[in-house]
Amino acid sequence: MAGGGVRFGPFQLDLAERKLSRDGNTVRLGGRALDILCALAEADGAVVTKDALMAAVWPGQIVEENAMQAQVSALRKTLDEGRVGHDFIVTVPGRGYRLIGVVHVSSRHVNAGATENRSIAVLPFQSLSSDPEQEYFADGMVEDIIAALSRI
Repeated sequence: MAGGGVRFGPFQLDLAERKLSRDGNTVRLGGRALDILCALAEADGAVVTKDALMAAVWPGQIVEENAMQAQVSALRKTLDEGRVGHDFIVTVPGRGYRLIGVVHVSSRHVNAGATENRSIAVLPFQSLSSDPEQEYFADGMVEDIIAALSRI
C-alpha cells in the first residue's frame, strides 16, 4: 500500500508521509504510536498479532509487552478523544489488535482537500422548446444551479 493512505472516522493517515490528520488538522503522535497505527492500517482491518507489532515497531529489540500496551493506550486516547462508546482500535483477546472502519484512498486523494483547488463550470442549457419565449427557463435553470453551488 505504499504511496496511499487510509481514512477512518474523522481521521486520514498518509502512509507514505506518515502523517495523521483529523478534519484536515495534523494530529501529533509519537513515533512508536505512529508505527503501530501504520501497521494496523496496512492490515486492512485484519488482526495484527502482538508478535507482528513487536517486530514492526521494535525490530531486533527485546521489549516487554507492556511497552506495546502503553503505546496502544496512548494511541487510543488520541483517536478516541471526545468519543464515547466507540474505539477505532479493538483488542482481540489472546491474538492482537485491529483497526476498524478503514477505507483506503489513493495517494493523490489523501491530502486532496489541503492542496487541490477545485472548480466547476456550469454551461448554458439549450432550450429544446420550439417556443422562443421559453428560453428564459433554460437561462433561469443555469442561474439557479450556479447560485446553489456557490453556497456549498
